[in-house]
Amino acid sequence: MIYFLWFIGFLLFLSVVINLSYFLFYREIHRLERVAEEYPGYADVRYKLGRILHQKGKNTEARRYLEEAIKIYPYYLEAHQELFHVLDDIGDKAAAVQLLIRLKPLAENQHDKNMIAFVREHLDRYEKS
Repeated sequence: MIYFLWFIGFLLFLSVVINLSYFLFYREIHRLERVAEEYPGYADVRYKLGRILHQKGKNTEARRYLEEAIKIYPYYLEAHQELFHVLDDIGDKAAAVQLLIRLKPLAENQHDKNMIAFVREHLDRYEKS
């Protein structure tokens, strides 16, 4: 009987933790969206929104924010990289390859060896498949 009550208490605790994490997630999204509205020329805010939404599996919304970040600042390599992962997760192979092709000269111009390696690795992967 004691184990049963302990188990019920544990389930209630898990329920509270899960609900709290969803509340905090949506509160953070709402806060970042307000900042994005207040500062329309800031690519960082849109990048952070896109990254958080991608981590939570909301790829359509993440794609929109990442594309906005890139539109504001076309040389934002991290936003390009995150957008590639979103496109890859969605399964939009054509858009992902086009993004990598556009990203390669940007990475080379900025002499970012890690990004150049990232582009080459993923282009090779797509060519093989």
